[in-house]
Amino acid sequence: MFKDAFFEIETTEAEGILKKINDVSDLSDFDSSTTRLLTHPLSFYPGYHLLVVSDYNLNPQKKINLIYREEDLMVLDGTIEPFKTMINKGVFLLDENTVEEYVRFYFTYVKAPEGYFYLVDSPDHIPWVEEPSSAARRAISKMLSHLKVQKADNGEFTLIGSIFFKNALFETEITVHSDGNIELSHQDLLVDDLPAVAFF
Repeated sequence: MFKDAFFEIETTEAEGILKKINDVSDLSDFDSSTTRLLTHPLSFYPGYHLLVVSDYNLNPQKKINLIYREEDLMVLDGTIEPFKTMINKGVFLLDENTVEEYVRFYFTYVKAPEGYFYLVDSPDHIPWVEEPSSAARRAISKMLSHLKVQKADNGEFTLIGSIFFKNALFETEITVHSDGNIELSHQDLLVDDLPAVAFF
């Protein structure tokens, strides 16, 4: 999961950013008096930040995620296109210090044709629909492989990690190519039929 510390943007700066967002987004007319802007620097896109914009006063909540730097805003729409755009801008920095954060970011904001794949380091990262027992949580914790780099070769990285998809948990190899694309291979089923459902 991508859940590093976020920082809130203050009101004066937020108003200017919201005006730009309203110009580029279909979810227009965010109200600065009820909208919260949270930001986090992206190590793999130097100079850029993740921006999470949420209007909590609406039901359902209106929310949008973007990659931004001053005048440059790109909506994260669940596709690979914003990632391709960043590659074309020549700002992608993939190395041993940034690859893990990139993988977490990718799985959080890109939806595969089959649905979202959840990167899992803890039972808390699984979207439970029925809370598991303490014994079940301990058993699952022991199964999990915390994300780590296994191999680096000519700008390409292979990591090992645990992925939740639909209602199953897998251990898998995650290959990150120099162009930012990610592939899963050597998937080993850890447990199936969990009382959890990945959202599509």
